[in-house]
This record gives sequence, C-alpha cells and structure tokens, in this order.
Amino acid sequence: YYTPQFEVSADEASRQYVGWDGVTAEYVNPPASNIIKPIDVEDYLPEWEELKNSKQSVLRN
Repeated sequence: YYTPQFEVSADEASRQYVGWDGVTAEYVNPPASNIIKPIDVEDYLPEWEELKNSKQSVLRN
C-alpha cells in the first residue's frame, strides 16, 4: 500500500499540508521553551531514533 505524503513543505517554525480534497492546513511548531518532555523520555529515545531513521531510509529510496 502507498501512504500519500500530505506534507508539502516544512521549516523550523511550521509545516504545511494539502489533502486530497485540496484543503490546506498549517501546523505551527511551539517554541522550544513550551515543549515539556515526559519524565521517561530516555526510555523511548532509542526506539524513536530507529523509527525516524527507518522512515528517512524509505523516503530516500
């Protein structure tokens, strides 16, 4: 199956999306000072890195 890429652009401040129906949306990243990490974040970082890296590998191919 193919998962469509709805994200059309991204930068440090936001990401823009366009759906199949042409509807556009923007996700605005919160300031770094407003991001609260869970206390157990270290337990999940290795898994997150593995998932993130595998996605990048697939996108390059």
